[in-house]
Amino acid sequence: MKNALGLDQAVYFGFGAAPFDPVVRRYLLSMNFLLLNVYGMTETTGPHSGTSALKFNPKEPEDYFEVGVPMPGCETRIKKEKGNDEEGEICMRGRNIMMGYLKQPEETCKTIDSEGFLASGDLGRVSQDGYLFITGRAK
Repeated sequence: MKNALGLDQAVYFGFGAAPFDPVVRRYLLSMNFLLLNVYGMTETTGPHSGTSALKFNPKEPEDYFEVGVPMPGCETRIKKEKGNDEEGEICMRGRNIMMGYLKQPEETCKTIDSEGFLASGDLGRVSQDGYLFITGRAK
């Protein structure tokens, strides 16, 4: 199939945006398409975290929602709500984060806190080994 698609020289494939259906992902993995998840948004000028080809070995359905560790120079913080010790809103900081919305200081202040962390609007958690998992939407 890789030859038919012109992808026979590709070693791995990075993907992002909406969640990838686990059934389709398992099918592509069965044909030796190494699919690595990347997480970011326009405000982070592209990827903020990514799955390492060296670590990738999905065994459990939950592993399909793992989006890796922060890229060098990037930080991730989970802003937890009271009563929820595990998950919260994913916030990101680094040189990749935008300076603000053009001529929209109020929106910028709502999105980037005083420490420079960008609120993503996504819910997530960080595993003990530092890997970020997307669990839902905050807004």
